[in-house]
Amino acid sequence: MKNINITYIIVAFILGLSIIGYAYINQSSRRAEIIAERLHEDALRREKQGELTRCQNKATRVYQETWKKSCLEKYGTDDCSLPLNIAKSYEDILKDSMDRCISLYK
Repeated sequence: MKNINITYIIVAFILGLSIIGYAYINQSSRRAEIIAERLHEDALRREKQGELTRCQNKATRVYQETWKKSCLEKYGTDDCSLPLNIAKSYEDILKDSMDRCISLYK
C-alpha cells in the first residue's frame, strides 16, 4: 500500500513537471512567433519606406531634368530662371508626383 502511494506521488510529480514543461515550451514558441511577426512587419515597413523614397527621388529627378531641358531650349543653358507660369506649372507637377508617391507607399 505504501509503495502504491509513493508510485502515485512520483507519477503525479512527473505529470506535473511535464505539464509545466509543455506550458513553458508553448509560451516560448508563441514568443518566437510574435518576434517573427514583428520582424516581418518591420521589414515591410522599411521596404515601403524605400519605395516611397525611390518614388520621390524619381519625381525630383524628372522635375530637375524637365527644368534643365526647358532652360536649354529657351536660353541655351541648363541653369536659369524660367517664367513664373512655366516654373509654377513644373512645381505643381512635382507636388502632384510627390502626393501620388505618398498615397501609393504610405
